[in-house]
Amino acid sequence: MGKATAPLMAMIGELPDDKKNMPYKLYTDNLFTSPTLLRDMRDLGTERKKIGQVPRPSVIGKYNGAMGGTDLMD
Repeated sequence: MGKATAPLMAMIGELPDDKKNMPYKLYTDNLFTSPTLLRDMRDLGTERKKIGQVPRPSVIGKYNGAMGGTDLMD
């Protein structure tokens, strides 16, 4: 399992049985989502819905331009 998959699956595994089938909503992003995570969540019977991206405030674009681009490590 990957860095994102293992902790999430461990937390799900620690839920009491009567809580595992509650209607939880899980939000992920491109940084922490992996094919393994999606497969494991599917195997648990979860639905996958893709939502649109949140608009980026213009100040972020100005900052990135002034700093020479986006720092991918942030």
